[in-house]
Amino acid sequence: TFESTFSERKTAAKKKKGGGAGKAQTKTKLVDSKRDQNVKIALNALRMSPDRILSAILSMHHDILPLESVNKLMSIFPNEEELKLVMGYRGNIALLGSTEKIFRSFGSVYGMRTRLELFQFMLEFPNLTDSLERSLAD
Repeated sequence: TFESTFSERKTAAKKKKGGGAGKAQTKTKLVDSKRDQNVKIALNALRMSPDRILSAILSMHHDILPLESVNKLMSIFPNEEELKLVMGYRGNIALLGSTEKIFRSFGSVYGMRTRLELFQFMLEFPNLTDSLERSLAD
């Protein structure tokens, strides 16, 4: 009938599995939402876990992180203000969002930005020498 077709349907509330005793805990966001979205897009493009990314940076493993991936990581690397913000967080770390967690892992390694810059240079070096040799040959 007309009424049954266009009337508002009521849906039953879904119950949580696991017997949650209270409100669901929300993620703590410390980083601007637009920046957070850009970081998540870049990390999803890498298709690696944050732990594997960190390990590949520390070992400078170019097979795992090629130059394009390193450039992408350089573009999302946290600035000083963001690092201070996430490293100064004293709440429950498990409640932090994925961007805040990766920023904390970057901040936990002394000189991480410098390591990433050196890794980038190491990967660019063969191209730089080739272009220099070509320009000297001309």
